[in-house]
Amino acid sequence: MILPIGLFTLFVFGSIRLAVNLIWPERRVKRKYHKIYTVGVHKYHFIDAVSSCIAVFLLFLSLQYMYFPYVWGSIAIVMLIDAFFHLWASTGGKHLFKNYESAQMPDEWRQKELANLRRGMPIGIVAIGLRAFSWSKTFPVVPLQLSPSVELGVSLVIGLTVIGGIILYTIKNSPPSHTRNIPHPDSTNSVSGTLHDISKFIHGLMVSQNPEAFTIIRVQDIDTVVQFTGDSRGVQMDFPMATESQQRLRSRIEEGCGNLGLSLSVNRGTDGTEFLDYDLHGEPDSIGEIIQQVLVQVFRVDESSQLTFDVYGY
Repeated sequence: MILPIGLFTLFVFGSIRLAVNLIWPERRVKRKYHKIYTVGVHKYHFIDAVSSCIAVFLLFLSLQYMYFPYVWGSIAIVMLIDAFFHLWASTGGKHLFKNYESAQMPDEWRQKELANLRRGMPIGIVAIGLRAFSWSKTFPVVPLQLSPSVELGVSLVIGLTVIGGIILYTIKNSPPSHTRNIPHPDSTNSVSGTLHDISKFIHGLMVSQNPEAFTIIRVQDIDTVVQFTGDSRGVQMDFPMATESQQRLRSRIEEGCGNLGLSLSVNRGTDGTEFLDYDLHGEPDSIGEIIQQVLVQVFRVDESSQLTFDVYGY
């Protein structure tokens, strides 16, 4: 009874895990590595999902006969496979991106993989020790005989635990507020405007059906830009730190946004370029008002200042 229910649960687990990984990929895609990301990350998540399915299968197989040495052995194998996978991924995922020589894994992703490795290795080592100990003749290796009702109960507990884990995993890794994967279009539409026009462009961005749509605001006489991506749920505001002049504005950007209660996060593109990010949620008018305040605080613009809006996708 355990094995059939286990295999069914494995199928459900694997299907949902693959769907979660392939439909909702890594959260922080930046403009600088869109093309690399769409190829490499899907391979990464596919391998991760397959390894998870193998892990669950081994555990269910060992639990079928309740040989505790096999349980520990399966856990050891699972954790070692997982550890080596994350160790390989933390090196930069070069094999994932072999078609793009300049590609490098974002630092945030690499640190996450190293954290997974640090968590997994101790469990694997303990499991290996228990597996070695179980080879001793003093350790019980006789299969545990269960009545049909108890066996069914154990199967249901295992199945519900796995399904519950999938639900929690899905909730924790819910989709981002909007799509980050932005292309490099050959041309954009450039429109002149003022602070009062910001809400109009944010509205266009949020209602656009093009997942690759974006807006860039250029401030006259200032060598920097503020770029936005988004969907109906909100937009992400990005300050690129690609040039020296943009780097010189960094403290002013952080201070100005801090005065407005906006805590910026830092992310990098594959070429090492930093982006200061903040997610904005709400209606276009309210988001536009916040952006106006940011431009006033950071770039000292006023109602008469000329802005250039570079628009793509709407």
